[in-house]
Formats: sequence, C-alpha cells, structure tokens
Amino acid sequence: MAVPAQRFVQVYENGGVFLLDEIDAADANVMVAINAALANGVLANPNGKVHVRHDKCFILAAANTWGERRQPVRRRTSLTRPRWTASCCPP
Repeated sequence: MAVPAQRFVQVYENGGVFLLDEIDAADANVMVAINAALANGVLANPNGKVHVRHDKCFILAAANTWGERRQPVRRRTSLTRPRWTASCCPP
C-alpha cells in the first residue's frame, strides 16, 4: 500500500519516524527529491511551498539488496549512500 506524499511532509515538518521501504527499487526522481531534502534540510514542493525539516524527523530506509541487483539501482544507491548508515540484522 502506497503512503501519500503528504505523510512524508507531515513527518518532515513536525517530527516523527518515516520508513522508506525497498529504497533500492525507488524511482530515480523520488530519490533525487529525498536526497535533496536530507542534504539541505528543506523540501520544496512543485507548487513552490518550502518545508523545513524538524530536528526530530528521522527517515529510515530498508532494502533487500545493497543496490547491486541492476545497474540503474546501483547508480542511484551510490548517489544516496553517504546519507545513510548501514545495519544488518542476523537471521
């Protein structure tokens, strides 16, 4: 089930936790927007509204791979990898 973009904006502005599941399969345009929001502390909507990141906003991401299953995924992951800390859970 897809989560509306408004929920991401709510967490971004008001604080909370947001999980980006299967980030390694995300559309490149979505990753550009998320990468910019995490790097700059602001999120600009296409309508011109600017949202400022709350200091208690935590964005988590989950992936089934390290971004190495297809070339386009690897390219996107390498651009966003510096924004994340990897952690593995033992089986």
